[in-house]
Amino acid sequence: MIDADDDRRGKFERLTRQEVKHGLLHEGEDFLTREVWKANLQILGFEHRGHRLVRHAPKKTPIPVLPRRCPKHGVGKRIGRAMYVHRNFEHVLGDSMIEARVLLPRGFEYTVVKHNETNGNYSFIHCPDFDISPEPATGNYAVVKTDGIVQLRPTLADPFIYHHKWLFVDDAYQGFDVEESMARSSEWMALPDVDKSLIGRASYWNKEVVPRLNQITAESWLRSEEVRKRFGWTTCELAHQRDAGNIPFKKVGNAFLYRIDDENASK
Repeated sequence: MIDADDDRRGKFERLTRQEVKHGLLHEGEDFLTREVWKANLQILGFEHRGHRLVRHAPKKTPIPVLPRRCPKHGVGKRIGRAMYVHRNFEHVLGDSMIEARVLLPRGFEYTVVKHNETNGNYSFIHCPDFDISPEPATGNYAVVKTDGIVQLRPTLADPFIYHHKWLFVDDAYQGFDVEESMARSSEWMALPDVDKSLIGRASYWNKEVVPRLNQITAESWLRSEEVRKRFGWTTCELAHQRDAGNIPFKKVGNAFLYRIDDENASK
């Protein structure tokens, strides 16, 4: 019991009224074991803060914020003082890139151009699976230094991979589905417990991240390209089915994902 002149009396009386109001304590009861009281508190969705009961706010899953293409050029992925673009857009790097490119060995194949703005060097990187793999791996590459020296480097045993490959191109690029690539970015960015310091290497990515992404795809949603292939629809036909409400969908970033079940699979 609390004395009538105790400063805490009003607070405890308020808490008791809340307990009765929300069903934690019933009329005629003045005592519950700590374990029972805490269990009831959790079941009813409340938290005990000071001398008040407040509704428990469920943790919200943060919505991934996609990176943006280089604002200067409207295309390209920027990491610190380095700029990466697909070779179709290498012209945005200017005359210095052209001067470096002419120094490459005859017939050298490359997919991505990297400009190191700190030392001025250009790297011309071969990525044979750039249009195929969601996270393409780096192959052999050539580094052209500002003094004209060209260094050829072989493919690494554990290569680096590129995330957000849609940044390297613009929305009109035809080599892969840009919207699906953006959806892929949103999917892996939403995964918990991904070590961002290790995801740049193929070994960690393929072992720790890809299986989780494959599970998401298998259990829930399909990308636009997969749905169009399954039903033989054009992009416009898929949009019509979506607008007509014939296929469940959700939007992730700028891309649509679809759920296929027996009912809409027969339409």
